[in-house]
Amino acid sequence: MPFTPERIEAYEQALYALEAGPVLRIGAHSPDLDRLLEAHGAASAAFVTAANPRGEAGAASANEAAMAALRASLAWRSLPGEGRDPAGRWSAEPSVLVLGISRAEAEALGRRFEQNAIVFVEKGGAPELVLLRKMRLVLDTQIWLDWLVFDEPAVAGLRAAVGSARAEVLIDSGCLAELERVLAYPLGRSVDAAACLAECQKIATNITPAVVVHDLPVCRDPDDQKFVTLAAGAGADCLVTRDRELARLTRRCAPWFRIVPPGAFARTAAPPTSPAA
Repeated sequence: MPFTPERIEAYEQALYALEAGPVLRIGAHSPDLDRLLEAHGAASAAFVTAANPRGEAGAASANEAAMAALRASLAWRSLPGEGRDPAGRWSAEPSVLVLGISRAEAEALGRRFEQNAIVFVEKGGAPELVLLRKMRLVLDTQIWLDWLVFDEPAVAGLRAAVGSARAEVLIDSGCLAELERVLAYPLGRSVDAAACLAECQKIATNITPAVVVHDLPVCRDPDDQKFVTLAAGAGADCLVTRDRELARLTRRCAPWFRIVPPGAFARTAAPPTSPAA
């Protein structure tokens, strides 16, 4: 299941409710949670689930078995709870609040059960969404120009998501060659093509996809097909573009990756700041 900005936003908006206790919200300090941690002699805690690994909806029986395995593996005391969608778009997800666990231990626990994220909190602080994997992105040439040449405000969220390690960018030789060619065109301003290419290669990981995906949707603009091929072959989560012809493929490409505009990253660029209690 692609790991998208919308999914991260859903995690950030979710309610992390204890069966008998406070409801945790990302970025919102909870005095009730502080009192609960104090009562249990814990300085920190993590809200973790084993249900729906990798964000893929699992059968109830599979989720029950995974949660039983999670509880059996714990060396810390835990309290039952569930993650809830305040809009009711997805079913509540069984979870536990693990008391006294460190951040590193909580991250390792979440990864062991193939989770995309956990919630971690220290006494006196606000719950924080901790991503356990990065969004894998492919950018088309226009987005690269928006980033490297025109410094478009529309890519600010995308730039911040990469800078905060919430996302990583993938490129291959064909896409890089097109960028090099386009940087030589008249772009309405002075452009240091060599510096732009060097920055691109600093930002992105140059790969050769190990997988060739057959029967992909075909873009009406053949010059854009390379981005579809790279995104599918590299196992990318998103192809970031403003191109209309690529956007036409959104539904047909959904089994492999999502096609999103750069503005999709505006609200998921970095962890939310903690408001005052």
